[in-house]
Amino acid sequence: MPRYKAGASRGQALVALSPILFPLTLYLKPRSRGRVSLARLAALSNFGVLAQPCFGRPGVRSMSYSSVALNQYLVRHTISGAAADYLRQAHAGLARDIGTGGYACVVTEYQSRKMGVTVNTESRTHESVYAIHLDFDGRVEAFFEQPPAVDCRRATKRGHSRLINYVPDMLILSDAGPYVAQVKPERELLSKVAQSKDWIQEADGTIRDLAAERAFKHLALPHVVVSTASLNKLRAANISLLLQSLEYGAADDALKEASAAFLTDHPITRLQDLVEHLGLVDYTPLLNLIARHQLFTDLSSFSLTE
Repeated sequence: MPRYKAGASRGQALVALSPILFPLTLYLKPRSRGRVSLARLAALSNFGVLAQPCFGRPGVRSMSYSSVALNQYLVRHTISGAAADYLRQAHAGLARDIGTGGYACVVTEYQSRKMGVTVNTESRTHESVYAIHLDFDGRVEAFFEQPPAVDCRRATKRGHSRLINYVPDMLILSDAGPYVAQVKPERELLSKVAQSKDWIQEADGTIRDLAAERAFKHLALPHVVVSTASLNKLRAANISLLLQSLEYGAADDALKEASAAFLTDHPITRLQDLVEHLGLVDYTPLLNLIARHQLFTDLSSFSLTE
């Protein structure tokens, strides 16, 4: 895997990480006898310096999500009948070829560490970014793009309804149960809310596709609408980098202890300061610790590549 060398100047090879010149804040992961108290971490989180707490179990590489794993998930969540059949069909393959939906799109391929396969999406700006977030989310066991179509009745402009085949963007197997998701640009969603009674916006800003919800009701599968406004591109770029750092292997105990000792005396510090204190020649071991939740940062506010 590429090593992200300290001291590399900007503009060199993409495999190098240029020096971090901004105040990137890192925190020691609290232990049961943690030197950094949970109360202190909670207080600091109000300033937006802590990473979001659900990053998954990225330290374990999986092969493709197996039928055995799926069956265990079905038993664990007591899913049977038509809903179980739907999940098995999604596991078996895509409902349709990517890029054949009858509208202009940019087909992308994302190498998912969690799924162990290439995830195909129809957009670089929303579906692909959403897949990256799912790959690093500890609440998500697996996810499948382009799950099976369902019959969906949508309202027409003349007040009638028509039956269509609806294919969600993703089926997600979360630790709270499975659900399907539709990912769209915020502007497009607001336009749909204004023009169709199938779409509503709740007081908290949540947008719902009522027609899709009705279509999945018989399967007892919740349907959620994901807006691009909720997807942070900077966070997605940082996650991609952290997932690559996991190829480095597990960090040694000496590095973790040295990092912990320095952060005990300097709870808030720049990544470069920590690198220099430890005498490291590249950032990869520390990125690896962030990916494994031994160090924390706000992935939505600070770039790990600048």
